[in-house]
Amino acid sequence: MLPKYGIELTPWKRWENQENPDWWKRYNNVKHERNANFKDANLENTLNAVAGLFCLVLYYYQTELFSLKLDPWTRMLSLEKVPSGLVTGKFSLPDF
Repeated sequence: MLPKYGIELTPWKRWENQENPDWWKRYNNVKHERNANFKDANLENTLNAVAGLFCLVLYYYQTELFSLKLDPWTRMLSLEKVPSGLVTGKFSLPDF
C-alpha cells in the first residue's frame, strides 16, 4: 500500500489463477519492443513492479520481519496485510 496516496497494490494477485501479472507482461513487452509498447511504460506498471519486489524482499527476510528486526523499513510502502503464504509456509523460494 502507498499510504500517502491511499493506493492498494496487489502485484501477485493473478498468480492465484496461475497467470502472470499484467505488469509483468507489459514490462517484458517494453523490454523487448520498446518502440511498439512504450505506452505500457507507465506509473501504474512501475508501482506494481516495485510492490512485487517489495513482496519478494519481505519473503526473503521474513524471519527478520516477524521478529520486528527488519531495518531499515520503507517509508514509501506499507504492509497492511501479511501475505498468507508467508504465514502458512505455502510458498517457498528455491535454495540457490
